[in-house]
Amino acid sequence: LNPKFPGTIVGTTDSRQAHIIRGISSVDHVTLIRVQGSGMVGMAGISQRIFGALATGKVNIILITQGSSEHSVCLAVSPKDAAKAKKLLETELKHDLEIHRVADIIVEDDLSIIAVVGENMRQTPGIAGKVFQALGRSRINISAIAQGSSELNISAVIRRVDRHKALRVIHDAFFYGPRKTAHIYIIGAGLIGSQLIRDIYQKQPWLLKERHLDLRICGIANSRTMLLRHEGIPADNWQDLLRNTGQKSDLQQLFHYVKENQSPFTVIVDTTASHQPVEWYPHFLGQGIAVVTPNKIANTGPADLFMRLHELAIANDTRFLYETTAGAGLPFVQAVRDRVASGDPIQRLEGVFSGTLSYLFNTYDGSMPFSKLVQSARDQGFTEPDPRDDLNGLDAARKLLLLARIAGSRAEIDDVQVENLVPEKLRKPDNISRVLEKLADYDADFERIRSNAEKKKARLRYLAVMDKNHLSVKLTAVKSDHPAWDLKGSENLLAVTTDAYTDPLVIKGSGAGPVVTANGVLNDILKVID
Repeated sequence: LNPKFPGTIVGTTDSRQAHIIRGISSVDHVTLIRVQGSGMVGMAGISQRIFGALATGKVNIILITQGSSEHSVCLAVSPKDAAKAKKLLETELKHDLEIHRVADIIVEDDLSIIAVVGENMRQTPGIAGKVFQALGRSRINISAIAQGSSELNISAVIRRVDRHKALRVIHDAFFYGPRKTAHIYIIGAGLIGSQLIRDIYQKQPWLLKERHLDLRICGIANSRTMLLRHEGIPADNWQDLLRNTGQKSDLQQLFHYVKENQSPFTVIVDTTASHQPVEWYPHFLGQGIAVVTPNKIANTGPADLFMRLHELAIANDTRFLYETTAGAGLPFVQAVRDRVASGDPIQRLEGVFSGTLSYLFNTYDGSMPFSKLVQSARDQGFTEPDPRDDLNGLDAARKLLLLARIAGSRAEIDDVQVENLVPEKLRKPDNISRVLEKLADYDADFERIRSNAEKKKARLRYLAVMDKNHLSVKLTAVKSDHPAWDLKGSENLLAVTTDAYTDPLVIKGSGAGPVVTANGVLNDILKVID
C-alpha cells in the first residue's frame, strides 16, 4: 500500500545503530513447571534426567532457567503438554520425591513470555536493569528470567493478563529515546481541576520539546461521570466528551482501570475537597501509583493515616505529594521537608496561612467597619461562601498541623489551640446575610483590638505558631521586626527557625487562587516524573 517505501533488507550485519534493541516479542500462553528441592544442590545428572524424561515424551521446552544455587529448575512448555510433562517428571523423579530429595513439582498456568532482542545489547550495560525496572514500576511480577551468554535475548515469564501492558511499557522505555510518558488521571473538574487540565494541554508542546516529558491525561472524573481513555483525552472537547460519553463515576472501577493500564509513571491527581477519593489513596499508593493532591483531608485527619500514606509511598517506591495543601503556589511543604531531610531540627514555625484572613487584617485600618470589610471581601470572592469558614481559623489550623507533622509531630487537630474570630452567638447555622448584619454588632470590639495594637505600633495578623510541642492559631499584634509586618493583599507567609537558620528562613508571596494552586499541582506531577 506504499510503493515508495524502500522495503526491508535481511542480512548478516547492519551498520545503523538507531536503537539498542531491535524488537520485543511474546509467547502468548505458556505453562511454567518448577522442579525444586534442597536435595538437588550438587546432585549430578539431575538436569539430564529432567530433560531426558521430557524428550522421551516429545515435550518441547520453550524456556529454561536455573539458579546458581541449583535449588530449582524452571521449564516453560505449551499448556497442552503441561499435564504430560508433570506426569513424566513424577515418574522419572519418583524415588527422589519419596525421600524428599526433590521437594515438589509445581505447575503455574496462565503465563506468557516476553523477549527483548537486539545485537547492540551486548555492548550496552544496564539493558536488563532497564527492562526489569520498566516492568517493576508497572507492578508486573516476573516468575522466571532467562538470558543467554550471547546477550542477544532477555526473556521473562510473566502473568498472561500482564502481557499487553508489558509490551507497552518496554516499548516506551526503549523506543521513545529520552522521552518519559506520564499517564495522568484527574479526580475533580472544578476550578482547580479545570485549570490544571488547561495548563497541561497548554504546556504540553513545550514540555515535550524542552524536557522530553509527555503528559497524557488518560482520565477525568467529576462527581457524576468519568472519562477514561488510555491513549489520551483530546484537548479541544474534553468537557463535551466527559458530559456526553463519560460513564458513571466509580472510584473502585477507576482504580481497577488504572491498575490494569499502569505504566512506570502513572499519577492520580485529586483536586477535590472530598473524603471519598482520600479513602482510595492507600489502594493507589499500595499499587505503586503516585498520588498528587491539594486536598488537605488526608494529611490533617488522624495522624495514623498520615503516617500510613507516607509509609506506603516509601514501601512501594512511589510519591505522595501535596505541596499546595499549605501554601498553594508557595513551597511551604518543601521548605519544611528539606530542613527535616538535611537533619536540621526545626525549633519554631510561624506563618500566615489563610489568604482570606491575611487580606482582611492587611486591609483593616479602621476606615471601614470590620463587618463591612468582610462583606466587601465576600462580594469580591475573597472568602468562602460562608465567611465564617474563614473566620473560625480551622483552615489555618489544618495547614499548621500539616507542617508540624512533616516536622515530626504526631499531633491531632484537637491539639491545636484555635482562636475562633466568629462571635459565639453567630456560630449557629443561620442565613449568611443575617449573620453579616449581626456581625456589625461586634464592630466596636474589633476596632478596639485594632486600635490597641496601633497604639503599641503593632499590626494585627492571624498567626499560626508551632513552638516545640505547642500549636496555636490566633489573632496577634506584631511589631515592625516581625516577618509578617509588611504583608500585603492576601499574601501568605512561612518563617522557619532551625539550628542552622537561627534567623528564620522566610517564604512569602501570593499563595491563593485556582491559577497558582493548579500550577503548584503541575509542579508536583513533574516531580513524580523527574
